[in-house]
Amino acid sequence: MLEKIIRFFNEHPIIFFICVFLGLIVVPTAIIHFVYIIPTESWWSQVTIPAGNMLAYIGTVLTFCVTFMLSMTVYLSNKRQNDRTQISNNKAMFVVNNEQKVKIDFLNPGTREVDDIFIEMELKLLSNVMISKLKIKHLSIYDIEHPREKEKQFYKEYEKEKNVNFQYEDKEHLIINFDLQDEKAENILKTAEQLCIGFDIDAICENVKTKLTVNISCTSYQKVGKISFKARKECYIKKSNSFLHKAEII
Repeated sequence: MLEKIIRFFNEHPIIFFICVFLGLIVVPTAIIHFVYIIPTESWWSQVTIPAGNMLAYIGTVLTFCVTFMLSMTVYLSNKRQNDRTQISNNKAMFVVNNEQKVKIDFLNPGTREVDDIFIEMELKLLSNVMISKLKIKHLSIYDIEHPREKEKQFYKEYEKEKNVNFQYEDKEHLIINFDLQDEKAENILKTAEQLCIGFDIDAICENVKTKLTVNISCTSYQKVGKISFKARKECYIKKSNSFLHKAEII
């Protein structure tokens, strides 16, 4: 409840002041006026709140409103400063390690028509933070040599952010591996010689979430046909880029 009040004050300080002022003026004075006149026979001919008392009360309410808003302003200022410090300390930044290959594994136990696909790559960490979770939001794969053919383009938007498996190679390198099962993606990954793989990912460290977009162009003259159990395709990275969108407190 308190967080909602603070959020409303942060977004609408003037409206907040007016609401608090009117609430403290109208409600208590109405109650006091009611107490003054209820013992008598007539509602409108009785003693009302003295003007001096009313002015003193209004002054007290104004003082309270100003003091309360000042306290809220100081609190929000300290909170923003604390949030900026946490974001600065826990913001995750990384790029793809172009010296390593993108490894694509196809797994089929022989009981399904569509393979399980696992895409593995190595990231080079640019920030000194310990990542606790990686969540993928979007994945796209397409054949660079056939950019206009729909059958050579795969796009998946995850309704709920999906966890990405990862492990630290050392303090500066992270190996990530995400999986999918899709016939179109399978055909593109198996047959394309020039691939582009892109994804949006959230890196979570402590209570800070960093949103990044990664794009990779890679090549492999290796094609994969029908497999009985497991096959691997390795792609050399030609170029890659990473975009840091923003980091925020969660």
